[in-house]
Parts: sequence; C-alpha cells; structure tokens
Amino acid sequence: MPRYALRLCYHGGRFVGWQRQPNGVSVQGELERCLSAQLKTPIAVHGCGRTDSGVHARDFIAHFDYDGAFTPDHRRMLEKFLPNDISVLKAYDVEPAFNARFDCSWREYKYFISLGKSVFASDRTLRFSWFLDPEPMKQAAECLAGEHDFTTFSKSKSEVKHHRCTVLKAEWGNHRGKLVFTIRANRFVRGMVRALTGAMIDVGKGKISPQQFKDALAAQDRTLASSLAAPHGLVLWKVHYPPDLLKEQDEF
Repeated sequence: MPRYALRLCYHGGRFVGWQRQPNGVSVQGELERCLSAQLKTPIAVHGCGRTDSGVHARDFIAHFDYDGAFTPDHRRMLEKFLPNDISVLKAYDVEPAFNARFDCSWREYKYFISLGKSVFASDRTLRFSWFLDPEPMKQAAECLAGEHDFTTFSKSKSEVKHHRCTVLKAEWGNHRGKLVFTIRANRFVRGMVRALTGAMIDVGKGKISPQQFKDALAAQDRTLASSLAAPHGLVLWKVHYPPDLLKEQDEF
C-alpha cells in the first residue's frame, strides 16, 4: 500500500498532546479525523514522537498509508479542513518501509523564557518576573553533551526499555530578548526537556549549583529533579531524516 508523509506545525495550546487520548482533543486525532473524512476511508496516522499537552511543534513529521493517490490537491484541501492551529507544510511520497518515528536521526527542541512581558508570545514563552542568571545555567547545560542516562529527568511512567540518550547539542542563548535553551538528541524520554529546563531554572535562581545539577543527572534518581517547566514555552523545533528518505523531488 502506498505510504505518504506529512510535514506539520501546530500550536499545542488546546491539545492534550500529539497522541490520541480519550479525555481531550489531540493533534493526531484531528489529523486522522480530517484525513479520514477527506479520503472517505479510515486513516491511521503515526508521528515522529509524542509532544506533551500544551507543547508546540514548528516541525513534525507523520506518515500514513492510503490505497490510492494522495495528490497536491489533497494536501491543499486537507489544509482547509484542519483547524487553524494545525498546518500541513508539505507532503511526500515515501517508501512503504518509511517510519516517521524510527527513521528520525535527531530531534531538536527549544524552550523560550522571557524575563519581561511578552505581549505577542505569552502563549509560547514562559514569563519570569524575577532575575535569572544565565551564566550558571550555561555551565549546567555543558554537562549534557554526549550519552547519558536521563532517569533523573524523566517521568516515572515512561514505557521505554532504557533512559539513555545521546545529546548532540545543549546550550543556552538569546533570541530577541528571550533566554532560549536548545537541545538536540537522537531520542528523548518522556518529560525530559521540561524536567531539564525546570532544573536549570533552579540553577539560574541560585537554588542549586551547576555541580548539583550534574550530580543529579549522574544519580539516576527522579527524586532529585526539580519541577517540570511549564509546557507552553517548549517547541519541537526541528526533526531530521537521512536525505534519501525524505527527498525534495518527492515533496508537494
């Protein structure tokens, strides 16, 4: 059966997350509802990962199977069917073995913090009304590069075989007056980015030191983690695939 991939972005504010849930509206559920109605057959959609409730995605890949031709006209019509907080940026003809989740080489998240009022981005930026020192936060982030066990910074009900992830980039920077944490890794465990960000906020507030943050990571003990940073400041920023899987000539 032919397989197709979609490149999406969405505002996560009103969703219970990417994954279909019995107790609320999900991005996956809305996409399946609109595709099934448009193509007049039940369509199951599989995503490159799972974003939490309230988390946004600037770049997200999903795939689905359809026993027919999914055309540029279908993509444009799907864009009209979907609610305003989900957009289909591109579609691709892909090989039947393509898998949006398992073929993804790395994912990159960004977390945005404003130290003042952010009128036009209040639903996408965590606002802080007190001082944060970015220098120790940068020192804390430096220890994240490489392969580590992130048990300390994962939710307790994670259904995974292990908590080891290889971090390719972890750094704090500035963007238009905001503090921005960027992290890129081959995989993430549940709640990891928000837990790391919450702990580094505590470093910036002087509640813990960069060394205590590093010790908490090494301890693999969830009781040492700080509270999770609020979801609305987190964005799945970029997902990457080998160029032979998502080919420019196959996009529409």
